[in-house]
Amino acid sequence: MATSFLSLRRTIRNSNRNTDYGTKNYQYSTGSKKLLGLGVGAGFIGGAGYGYAASLVTYSIFHRYLYLQKMLHNNGYNSSWDEEYHTNYYDKNNCQEGCPPNSHCEWGICECDRNYQKHWGRCTKSSNTEVTPDDHQDPFKQCSQSLECSQIDINLVCLGGRIQKVCQCRKDMAWNSVLLECQLFLNAQCQIIDEHTPPSLLVTSAVEHAKKDEKEHYDKEVAKMKKKHKIYCKEITNNMTLQAHTNCNKQRERCVKKDCLSKENSKLDDYIKELEEDMNVEEFEKGWAKDKESCEDEGCKQRADWKLEAFTSRTKCQRQKIEKVKEKVSQYPGLCKSLIYVNSMQYVMATMVTTDCDGYDTQMLTTKAADWQKNVKQCMNSLCEFRAKVNLENFIYDQQDGRRELKRLCREPTSFHVEYYKDSADTPETANDRTETKNESLASSLLIHIKDTQPQEQDLVEAFCRDVDAFNLAFEVESVWRPSEYCASVTASVCAVVYDSQ
Repeated sequence: MATSFLSLRRTIRNSNRNTDYGTKNYQYSTGSKKLLGLGVGAGFIGGAGYGYAASLVTYSIFHRYLYLQKMLHNNGYNSSWDEEYHTNYYDKNNCQEGCPPNSHCEWGICECDRNYQKHWGRCTKSSNTEVTPDDHQDPFKQCSQSLECSQIDINLVCLGGRIQKVCQCRKDMAWNSVLLECQLFLNAQCQIIDEHTPPSLLVTSAVEHAKKDEKEHYDKEVAKMKKKHKIYCKEITNNMTLQAHTNCNKQRERCVKKDCLSKENSKLDDYIKELEEDMNVEEFEKGWAKDKESCEDEGCKQRADWKLEAFTSRTKCQRQKIEKVKEKVSQYPGLCKSLIYVNSMQYVMATMVTTDCDGYDTQMLTTKAADWQKNVKQCMNSLCEFRAKVNLENFIYDQQDGRRELKRLCREPTSFHVEYYKDSADTPETANDRTETKNESLASSLLIHIKDTQPQEQDLVEAFCRDVDAFNLAFEVESVWRPSEYCASVTASVCAVVYDSQ
């Protein structure tokens, strides 16, 4: 089954962290021949035969290789570094002389488009690879334009002086005389370093710096996750608690005998209507006007004004109390309480005595409300109400599955999945179908953690060798089953061999 690029990249990154960038706990083992890294000299990477994901991974290695070459150049060790070329082409993701049809540019190198396969350096939809093109035996022919070269290999370009030009592989590539195509060539001498070689001080320091940065990043991300979890827990607690109260309220509402409640409410409503009729301010003002008009002195008029003011204040107070009674009566049977339930009318009476209307005669309204409170008790099914309250109490005191589920959901995680490297804002689909950028590749590289201002050449090369060793995981080839040790490998010139068992 084909491995996706994102899955392969994740495996490589984890391997690098688990082995401290190839400096300890070395676990790399494969039946395939290693292509790069510890114990391997200069050689080719990529090419046909390793799958689409491996072809994308090739450029992650390429980014690190060029970073090494520039580091060597900046420290006086690499005189062949072409700053102008890499600035104009590699950094801008452009290809010198462009790419031929059915191919596109990847960081200065031409690659076949999706749904095309590379055979003998050409992009084709055919899988027939039996015949080797004649022009591949001597690809470096004289030329006048790159079109003549790209017909042989998509990465051959026509270069040279004014007098003579020849087809050449693009910069950072070389001709693979076995596979007969231009391929990326890593000129890194890693064969003198293997998994048993003690890491240099430069590499050890870079590893410690990388681990420190990872630790800081991990702690920061974990703090964010814990904070997010607390917010989530608070929200879900509020939601579940609210739901428990809501369920209790609905259950208690079903416990009320509707006919009984309607009868008691009607009695109280009749009294309130009579009370409201007695508070006819308009009629009272008419009487006040007549009384004031009949007054013969200022003292009489003053008393009439006081009488109107007292009536107005008393009426206002009574209206406030009436509204409170109506509001609370309409909410019967009220909200579920986690402790001993205080019935709605007791709350009404408590609020009435705390208003700014004290001193006025509203005892009759209080008495009628108290009578209503006493009478509606018979409208509630006590056993039904008790069950509703018990369900709420069970939730609050952790005797119900809902509360236990809440504690489970709010339990602080003991492990956290942290993404150490931030990539471009792709969807998984697009990120799985493209090469990494230089910054994306270097974000998980040991090379960016080298802080030595005067590094030795062999130490820089060692850091690169250890850094890319885990990438061999991308080029593993499963061993081919053979029925006997006497069955030789199938040669490259044929597709299969059939043996007669007789």
